[in-house]
Order: sequence, then structure tokens, then C-alpha cells
Amino acid sequence: MYRLDHLNGSQRGRPRIIHRRRVEAGADLSCQIWAREGLAPRHAEFEDDGTRVRVRALSDAPVRVNGRDVREAELKEGDTIEIGALAFRFSRRRFRGRDLLRFLPALLLPAALIAFLVIWGLRWRAERKARSAVVPAWVPRPQERTDPALRAMEDVEARLREGKDAERLERIRQELEEERRRAAEEPLVPAAADPTPSLSPAATLAQRARMLEKERRFEEARRIWETILEMGPAEELYTIAAGEIFRLGRIATDSRGIPVVTARPTGRSPPAEAKSSAEPRLRILSVDHRRFPGTAEYEEMRLLRIVVGAEGALPIGAMTDAYVAVTFYDAPIGDTAAVPSRVTAPQTVPLTRVPRDADGRWNVTVAYVVPRGFRERERRAAGRLYQYHGFVAQVIRGGRPDDAEARPPELAERRS
Repeated sequence: MYRLDHLNGSQRGRPRIIHRRRVEAGADLSCQIWAREGLAPRHAEFEDDGTRVRVRALSDAPVRVNGRDVREAELKEGDTIEIGALAFRFSRRRFRGRDLLRFLPALLLPAALIAFLVIWGLRWRAERKARSAVVPAWVPRPQERTDPALRAMEDVEARLREGKDAERLERIRQELEEERRRAAEEPLVPAAADPTPSLSPAATLAQRARMLEKERRFEEARRIWETILEMGPAEELYTIAAGEIFRLGRIATDSRGIPVVTARPTGRSPPAEAKSSAEPRLRILSVDHRRFPGTAEYEEMRLLRIVVGAEGALPIGAMTDAYVAVTFYDAPIGDTAAVPSRVTAPQTVPLTRVPRDADGRWNVTVAYVVPRGFRERERRAAGRLYQYHGFVAQVIRGGRPDDAEARPPELAERRS
């Protein structure tokens, strides 16, 4: 196989690829290389034996190779052959680099289309990734002040996480049992040389419980308040311990793996204090109920914002034992027989820890959170599928309720 490039005539610049072993040139129509004028009927022939190509004159018509008249000649790369009025350049190469320039216009359009599709695909993928990373509007942006409602959610999440770690809770229980034993056997006594009186065992344990709560170790803090409660009603911190236990709640995991609210600690209830009928009472001014969309971790999230106000000026010390208690209720689907929810423990918030606004009111926030998969585990264990039903919110002062709010209203009959 070789190549003959036309150097003149109407086909100037076009290549002719020869695959045959023998090719004739002339004015006869049977010739493979044909021209109407300037050639003898059978002017010349090209013969390829596989290793070399020769040109041979078939008549007295002129055949020139590189400007010399020849009867027969072996062709080399780049030789110029003149057969009558036709001129060729011989080459063994089928294609040359400059031949690609003729295909360049045809390649530009597909290349531009491919480039457009690649760029569009990359931009679409980047936009889709950006949309999937959008933070919900209710989640605070970085460096912004955290909403108290979201902090309450984080607290509930931390409690649930701690409740799943059975081994760690068992170790904490053993440490607290040892500490309770030491507190009972070796009560702290102020040293004779120390003019500062030492705290009582109950006060020391209360300080430790508050320190653990600041470190978000709620289960350990609750166990210490239980220790104080078991010391008996004679302790000055007995009433406070009962409220703290109710506030922190008790989240555990039963044998079926469902978080439940355990019963209130055994023992006598704190003594109720008689109140004068003329003393102003605390009132629930409003309750704002909000539901947030579920996430990858939670199936359902609800928040209660309870605004509490006083009817008049309260005497000094009237708020030391005042707190807001909230109990959530669930009911089987298709039924109204509400029961206390096993999703999260009843919550209490001492009003002494809630700052008052400019109008002298307390704004209390509590959360109801359903972890992902909890309802299904509850259905397999109990055989019934529960859903959120409502809540009962109470303002407790002196061991008695000053005011209460229930939604739906029939839950008011269930409040303690």
C-alpha cells in the first residue's frame, strides 16, 4: 500500500491511496488512474511487489521521475512522478500530520458539545451537594446565640445517650454507693483548728450534684439527689432533693431495650406547707406549643414555652420551692386512653433558675423528643403503636399546685 498525492489538475492536493499490486494510468477508461487529455491510452503502470514500488512506461509517452525521463524506475519516499499532464508525489505513509487539519472543523463541534456537557454536569453536581447541605432555618448559624429551646433538645439527647450506656451507668452506681456509704459512716466534722464551719453531708452531696449537672452528667447528679432524699425528711434539703429528682428525670433501658421513665423514688413525700389564702399565687399566662420537622436522629420534636407570672408581689423566700412541672402523654393510635409518655421523663424547672424578663415573668422551655426507631421498638414490645397526645403543665409552690394547664383539657384530671 502506498500513496500518490496529486500536484496539479482538478484534484490538486488530494491524496490517492493505492491498495492494488498493479495500477495503470492512461486515457483508456479501463485504467485506474484516468485523465481525458494529456495521456496516452495506456501511458504507464505502477507495480508494488510488497517491498518496493516501480513505475514503468507502457508506450513512447513520456514518464519523468524527479524531472528525469525514465522508462522504468524504483520510487522512493517523496519522489515526484510526471505522467503526461499529471504530476504525483510518492509516499509510503498513508496519512500525514497536515491531513488532520482537514478533519479539524468536523471535530470542533463534538468537542465543544462534550465540553459543555462536562461543565454542566459538574455545576449540577455542585448545586445538588450545596442544596443537600442546607441547614434548617430553626438551627442557629455558627457564632450566633443558641436558642434555649435548642439547648433543651441537646440536654434530652445527652440524657438518652447516657441511658444507653448500661456498663457506664453500672460503674457510676457502684461509685455512688461507695460514696453514700462513706458519707453515712464518716460524716464530715469541722476541724477544731478551722474557724470556717464545714458543710453537712447533705449539703456536700448537693454541691457535688450541681457540679455534675454543670458537666452534663445528669444521671450521676440524679443519683446523688436520691442519696439526699433517703436521709429522711429531717434534712433541710429533703424538699429540694425531691424537686431536683423530678426535674432531672430518670431515663433507663428496660429489658426490651425501650427507654422508659422509672417510678418516683420510694419514701415519704415532702410535707406540704400550708399557704395563706391571701398570698398571691403564680399563674400560667400562656403556653406556646411548637412542632419541628424530624431529622436523621429524631422522628418527632416538640417544644413548650410556658410563661409564668405572679398575681402580685411575693414575699421574700416564696420562690425557693417553686417550679414548673410538665408531664407529656401518649395514646395508642385510634384510642384516647392517654398514658404518661415513655419517650422522655417528666420534667421540672425550678423558677429560681429561670431569669425573669422585663415584665417580671418567667419563660420556661421544655422539650419532647422521639428518637429515630423508638416508636417501632415500642410497637414490637407493647403490641400497640403510640403517638403524641398532649401534656399537663403545673406551677408547684410549697408542695401544692398554684396553677395548671392541660391540652387536651381532659388531661387535667390526670395531674397529680
